[in-house]
Amino acid sequence: MDQWIGLAVGMKVLVTLNIETDLDLTNGTRGTIVKIVLHHEEEISVAHEVVLKHTPLYVLVRLDHTRAIRLPGLEENVLPIKPASKSYKIAYNVRRCGEEIRRVTQNIKRQQFPITAAYTFTDY
Repeated sequence: MDQWIGLAVGMKVLVTLNIETDLDLTNGTRGTIVKIVLHHEEEISVAHEVVLKHTPLYVLVRLDHTRAIRLPGLEENVLPIKPASKSYKIAYNVRRCGEEIRRVTQNIKRQQFPITAAYTFTDY
């Protein structure tokens, strides 16, 4: 089942994974999306909303706070965030009419950006 989340330039985000703790790019870091870099095979038209066929290569986020030095070609406090991948192995029994036919093992790979929309914050 495909699931999607909307990303937009100007969207406030919260990092959901410890990506680089020495640079303050950690779980809870706040920022704003400044650019979404699309896959080279993506075909888009001029529209307000685009449904992508490929995961973007990375998202440029202007962080509210970071110890990172300015990267060449980017503005101050702007860092690229790549999709994170996680692989799982699941095993299940295939049944027909209540009778077990065989055991099947499949590999599943999940890929998502370690950010979430974050327009409000609380310390509670």
